[in-house]
Amino acid sequence: MNNDRAKSSSSSRYDAAVSALYAQISRSMEVENRERTVLEMREYMRRLGLGYRRSEVNFKVVHVTGTKGKGSTCAFTENIIRRVHGRRTGMFTSPHLLKVNERIRLDGKPICDNEFADTYFLVRELLLRASETCENNQFKDLPSLPGYFRMLTLMSIFVFTHHVSSNRLYHGVDVAILEVGIGGRYDATNVYDFHDACGISKLDLDHTNLLGNTLEKIAWEKGGIIKRNESSSSPRSFSVDCNGDGSLTVLRNCAYEAQGNLLIIEVGRRITLGEGWLLGLKGDHQIVNAELALALSESVMGYDSCHITLKNEEYVKRVKEALEGTTWPARCQRLEIDYSSHSLQFFIDGAHTLESIKCSLQWFRACVDTSLSQVLIFNCGHDRNPIPLIQQIQSQFNEGRFMFGSVFFCKPKWERSSANELPSIQSMLSECKYEVQLDKGIETSWIDGSWQQRLAILWKVLASKRRMYSEACAIYCCENMDEMLEKLKDKSSTKAVQICVVGSLYLAGSILDLVGYSETLSDGHIKYDS
Repeated sequence: MNNDRAKSSSSSRYDAAVSALYAQISRSMEVENRERTVLEMREYMRRLGLGYRRSEVNFKVVHVTGTKGKGSTCAFTENIIRRVHGRRTGMFTSPHLLKVNERIRLDGKPICDNEFADTYFLVRELLLRASETCENNQFKDLPSLPGYFRMLTLMSIFVFTHHVSSNRLYHGVDVAILEVGIGGRYDATNVYDFHDACGISKLDLDHTNLLGNTLEKIAWEKGGIIKRNESSSSPRSFSVDCNGDGSLTVLRNCAYEAQGNLLIIEVGRRITLGEGWLLGLKGDHQIVNAELALALSESVMGYDSCHITLKNEEYVKRVKEALEGTTWPARCQRLEIDYSSHSLQFFIDGAHTLESIKCSLQWFRACVDTSLSQVLIFNCGHDRNPIPLIQQIQSQFNEGRFMFGSVFFCKPKWERSSANELPSIQSMLSECKYEVQLDKGIETSWIDGSWQQRLAILWKVLASKRRMYSEACAIYCCENMDEMLEKLKDKSSTKAVQICVVGSLYLAGSILDLVGYSETLSDGHIKYDS
């Protein structure tokens, strides 16, 4: 009985922390000045007794940005550092899929509910207390509590500094891996004035309203995480050669201005799939992230990635085991759920840019069993025009026919908050230079309906323009996951169904929740001496 009461109390405390944290989302949307982020984050760090200079930080820092693959790069890097080099790791990533705890990981596992709640309320108390005694006029208008993402970033650094393992043998981590939220230059994770290694993964057009509408502008934002290199000989900053010449030129200029040393990784030079190398994260595109992760892990451990070759057999063996053993939810992840005599085979990927969706569909095509039916589940946020993404999907064929027999547009269980209204179908079409009359074959009630209904109309309009298929592809709109699951079960009544999930990490997380996916949590607690 007492144990049940303790569990209930722990759950209530965690729920209270999450609710209070979510209340800070509106604050970040209203008052935060993006270009003052780093300055203000350092003030919050000071109030928490956390340093941002090399001499003040007890762990090494790996900082990763990019448009595609930055989360996968972090996962590969963490696994190599922990499994090959035996170091204790902390990792901060975003967004989360099921629970906000996932953003803060220790040795690859999300922190437990108790540690999350303890950290939130302790950090909150310290910030409120410090704001009452702040005498610096430069920060007189700084809110006592930061917004949502800033708060989570501060919490992660606090955990990496003050976590104590369950056996009480370890205090803090050896290496912290920080994934940028958006951009890099003005991101909350860019708080340190140093790094031990930083990586810039594949760039693509995303968040163009904030970062700019060209790859060169986006590269400038991402290149803002490059820091001064204390060593003149050994690179600490890395990118990949599959980025275009214009982007790489901008990144090199960023490194020059920061007095950094940027090395461009030749993808495929050291890791070649099919020659004894297997990656735990599926899809040929993951070799880019694995190569970058290998360079980052070697750099942070003090190796020279310019000259090191994979000749040491024991080292190679351990690196291969780490890469093959890497897991990262909703990145080319396959889950099979049995219902009655047949199954639903989910192929889940959080791809949400043109290039990443193309890579995801290539992975799915390689897994297709033509004796089974294939279904697509798609959603994306309404802050972006979905037409290019839909066009990318509709261009995919398998053995001369369109890849999917059915398409579901379903509202995720969770979505990113947005102050923007739903765009009209006509405005989205006009933006992409389409002149279309919305009459023939269109559900008129859907034109001003839900976002999912608008996506369905766009799908039909674009399909008719391509003239590739007509009624062969069945369209479904679902306002919740349970409704969609029942329809999918009906489709698997005679044989298994292969289901491709793309368009949004929020959609991918909702699918994982639907099928009951969960991760093992870390143990230990926070030990803070004021």
